[in-house]
Formats: sequence, structure tokens, C-alpha cells
Amino acid sequence: MEKHKPNHAGTSASSREEPARQPVRLSIFGRLTVGFLAIIVVVAAVSTFALYQIRQIIEQSTALVSHHYPAIDAAQWLLSSVYAQERSDREYLAVGDPVFLKRFREESDEYRRILVSLKELDVSQESRESLIEAEALQEQYRMLFNRHAKLKASASREKMTEYESRRKALIGQIATALQSSLDIHERLVAGALKDSVRRSQQTERLTTYFVIAALILGVGFAGLATYSILSPLRRLQEHIR
Repeated sequence: MEKHKPNHAGTSASSREEPARQPVRLSIFGRLTVGFLAIIVVVAAVSTFALYQIRQIIEQSTALVSHHYPAIDAAQWLLSSVYAQERSDREYLAVGDPVFLKRFREESDEYRRILVSLKELDVSQESRESLIEAEALQEQYRMLFNRHAKLKASASREKMTEYESRRKALIGQIATALQSSLDIHERLVAGALKDSVRRSQQTERLTTYFVIAALILGVGFAGLATYSILSPLRRLQEHIR
């Protein structure tokens, strides 16, 4: 009978044990490097965010100074100019002095010049539409005054009453249109200021969080590095003992 020979090759192959894979461990220098990189990333994120918010606040402040505040001042001046024109109108019709007629025309011309300049610089379409309306209404008022001033001497009481009624209506409509433009810019200013305060508070809050996170990371990695240095020393001391 034939005897089967044991398969020594298979036995020896199966008896071999694969070497255990050792986990990758960072050196002390590697851990410190990772820690410093993490802190740098956090600080860079804080700086980038803060610079972005500061840039937005500066742009809003520039818009307030260059657009909205001058528009508010100009709209307030136009309102006062309308009432000044009405006052010169009344004084001329009451006294007939050419000085008041000249004053009315000067005020009217200056009003139109300022309004055209404001209309060209206005960044709000809604406000610009109100200014266009105010310009057209003031032109109607100017033409109404010029026609009535020529007929002042022969105008009847009824005509005078009708003129005063139309003048009052036009002045009210002009004032409403100018006040609408003024209100729009005041709302834009209030919104911009509110947004600037919100951005400032958000920047301050997130900067505080990021700084705390950076400190925690710094302390954590410093502790880890200290442990990595002292642990081998302790094991060496125990071995010596």
C-alpha cells in the first residue's frame, strides 16, 4: 500500500503568520507641525472673515457719505426752496414789487439746478422717480405764476381765489414728492446703519469664538507634545529601576 506523504509545504505556509501592521504614529515634530498648521488655519479664517466684514462696512459708509447724506441734505433744501418760492409769490402779488418777482425767479432757477443735479446722482430709482415728478410739478407752478403775474393787475377776485387754490395744490404735491425722496434715503441710511451694526457684532462674536478655538487647539497640542516627550522618559526611568 502506498502511504500518502504529508503536505509539508501547505502546513508550513499556513503556519506562517503575517506580521501585524503597526499604526502610523506621528513624531513629536510632526504633531507640533500639525498643531501649528491648525492654529494658522484658524487665524487665517478669522482674518479673512474680519477683513471681508470690514470691507463691507467701509463700502456702506462710503455710500452713506457720498450718496445718501448729500441726497438728504439736497431734498431738505429743495423743500425749503419750494416754500421760499411760495413766499416770494405771495409777497409779489400782495405788493407788486419787482424785487419779489426777481427773487421768485432766482429761487425757481436754483431749485431746478439743484434738482437736476440730485436726479443725476441719485442711486435709488424710486427716489429718482419722485424727483422727476417734483420737477414736472414745479415747472407747472412756475408757468402758472408767470401767467398770473402778467394778469395780476386785471385779475378778478374769483381768478385770484382760483390761482391760490391751484398754487396750494401744486405746492402740496411738490412737497409730497420731495418728502417721498427724502424718506426713501432716510430708510436706506437706517438700513445701512443697522446692517453695519449687525456686521460689526457678528465679526466681534465670531472672532471671539475663533480666538477661543485657537487657544484651545494651542493648549491641546502643547499638552499632547508634552505628553509625547515625557511618556518615553517615564518608561525609560521605569526600565532603569
